[in-house]
Amino acid sequence: MQSLIEEHETTAEEFKTANEEVLSSNEELQSTNEELETAKEELQSSNEELTTVNEELQNRNLELSTANNDLLNILENVNIPVVIVNNDVRIRRFTPAAQKLLNLLPSDVGRYLGEIRPNVDLPNLEEVARQTVETTSLQETEVRDSAGIWYLLRSRPYKTFENKIEGAVLSFLDIHALKSLVEETRAYADTLIETAREAILILDANLHVVLANPAFYGAFGVSPVQTVNRPIFELGNHQWDIPALRKLLESIILDKTRVDDFEVRHEFEQIGERIMVLNARRLSTKQSLIFLSIEDVTEHRKSDEALKVQTELLKRSEESLRRLSAYLMTLQDEERRRIARELHDSTGQKLAAAKLQLDTLVKSGNLKSYEKAIAETSQWIDECFQEVRTLSQLLHPPLLDEAGLLSATRWMVEGFSDRAKMRVDLQIKGEIGRLPQQVELALFRVIQESLSNIRRHSGADKAQIKLARTNGSISLEIRDNGKGMPPELLSNSRNSKQVIGVGILGMRERLSQLGGTLEIESGKNGTTVKVFLSVRAAAAR
Repeated sequence: MQSLIEEHETTAEEFKTANEEVLSSNEELQSTNEELETAKEELQSSNEELTTVNEELQNRNLELSTANNDLLNILENVNIPVVIVNNDVRIRRFTPAAQKLLNLLPSDVGRYLGEIRPNVDLPNLEEVARQTVETTSLQETEVRDSAGIWYLLRSRPYKTFENKIEGAVLSFLDIHALKSLVEETRAYADTLIETAREAILILDANLHVVLANPAFYGAFGVSPVQTVNRPIFELGNHQWDIPALRKLLESIILDKTRVDDFEVRHEFEQIGERIMVLNARRLSTKQSLIFLSIEDVTEHRKSDEALKVQTELLKRSEESLRRLSAYLMTLQDEERRRIARELHDSTGQKLAAAKLQLDTLVKSGNLKSYEKAIAETSQWIDECFQEVRTLSQLLHPPLLDEAGLLSATRWMVEGFSDRAKMRVDLQIKGEIGRLPQQVELALFRVIQESLSNIRRHSGADKAQIKLARTNGSISLEIRDNGKGMPPELLSNSRNSKQVIGVGILGMRERLSQLGGTLEIESGKNGTTVKVFLSVRAAAAR
């Protein structure tokens, strides 16, 4: 029994140990299962990453395919011959435009560039590409094809995304039209320089003469051998070593400025003293060239100086003539005043005495047989007396000195209306009052001359006179409804230098001496004379 119990205990312990081992195995299995789950998850994650990478690769392949298609289409459609070569100058790719120019075929891909026979006059094409690869620098040269078309060959290094050089790219740009234009422009420029009347020099950055035109050689007595490729300051035994010229050219080189109308006076050995006007500027070229034009204005300056002298003499003559004109007008007015006084005092009194004697004879009754003749004579004397009186007052009305401009103007307008059978409207604006004697006389003569011209030339049936004084100035306007002045006469009347008639010229001269102005407007509806005069300015003269 004891033995059974011990066996039972031993068995129980074994079962217990076995149970513990089973539990341990179970835990290990659970751990393994967890590890498998983790591995599964990692596999799923790796699978997802692989899927993403695959999608990215597909997108990259699509982008590369699109870029390749774009590149192929660009190369197919671009009308520029382009050739791409490897580092060993084997042809990798070329555009359709390059096939004709370089005699290429699709089977030429992989061939050396030197094995082809292009239609351009450039035997060392392979050497150009090889030099580009070796020096990694841009190579440019102008080439011409068999048809005479000019191209600009540009050879650039072929660079990868990592900035590695893996060949060269050769392109041929058609510059035939540009080159023709440049040649035409150069021909035009050469023609202009050759035919220019001014002396022209083209200088380089070291102030050596690159080009000179015939006008320069002729003006300064030098030859092309003595001029071209020599410093400008050494030309003609250093006769161009002028400090002002040296400073001018140095400023152009240093400051890149331009100089206009720079005047230089210099004594030359062969041609004497000359006055020159220099214009210089830098040319927009690869070389630093300076365009220098030299205009000899010596004779022009002499002519200007002579003209200035003549102008000064003319001004003095005009001033003398103006003073003489003023003096003659003064003498004219004084002579009119004297004649008017003599007509009024002497001739008028004699006519009045003759009239009295005839009246006395008629009243005595002794000349009844001559009564009719005496009556007619008496009437003629009355008419003569009236005409002498009118003429005397027209020459110089006493009212102008005694009562002033307004009274004299009213008297003249009334007399003119009666004699010309024309209605004249006189309008006064403002308080005119008495004016300086020379002002009243000038305005009276303008009115008198204007009315006389209206009567003789206009064919008008009415006239209007407006006289106004405002702010110390006098304005006068005389208007008629006649046929107007001829256009050529009106045109000349605007130019004070033209002699258009003694009357108008006299009016303008009188007013100019007093600082006044006279304007004439004329058309189909009549003529208007306008006068403006400053009383203070006139009194000061």
